[in-house]
Amino acid sequence: MSEISLRRFTGEFFTPLAFAGKAVEYLTRTVGEWWKSGKFRLWDMAAGTGNLEFALPAAVLKYCYISTLIQDDADYCRKIFPDATVFQYDYLNDAADKLPANLRGDLANPNIKWIIFINPPYVTANDSTKQNYRNGVSDTAIKSLMATEGFRESSRELYIQFLYRISREFKERSAWSGMFSSLRYITTVNDEDFRKKYFSPRI
Repeated sequence: MSEISLRRFTGEFFTPLAFAGKAVEYLTRTVGEWWKSGKFRLWDMAAGTGNLEFALPAAVLKYCYISTLIQDDADYCRKIFPDATVFQYDYLNDAADKLPANLRGDLANPNIKWIIFINPPYVTANDSTKQNYRNGVSDTAIKSLMATEGFRESSRELYIQFLYRISREFKERSAWSGMFSSLRYITTVNDEDFRKKYFSPRI
């Protein structure tokens, strides 16, 4: 599979730099200059080649965790953002024990506040009765976990799988989410149960 085919299969799209800059502007408007306190951490767990991070002030990067699915992207981001903690990680399949020690330490620290800054993959897996290259794209460990709670339709959306794990992982933590996504998880009937239990956004 070529790199372009792989990115299409996994729903990975590059964030235009102008959009990233506007997102950082909104983030700062909401949370303020959060990096000055030293009490915040930012994690982009679907960073790709780091377009979102290009828009961040340089002073922020030492408080940033940047992870991505593809090792080559992680290697690239490590060169571009040497002050950040950059690592390859499959957020929909890998266990927490594969996280860097400093990230696990920060997650265990109740005094740390979090910013989830992310443009997650956007792709809907086809119905299992249809045959084409998108079959199997959402077959992840997170999808299996969602199925045990009855979220079968929602689990076909990769970005909702991200929201599911994020909602569980940061449930007891002080956290803000800045995310590029469709609004289907807010508006569709299929995702109503997911909204009620895990992700009820304030609009």
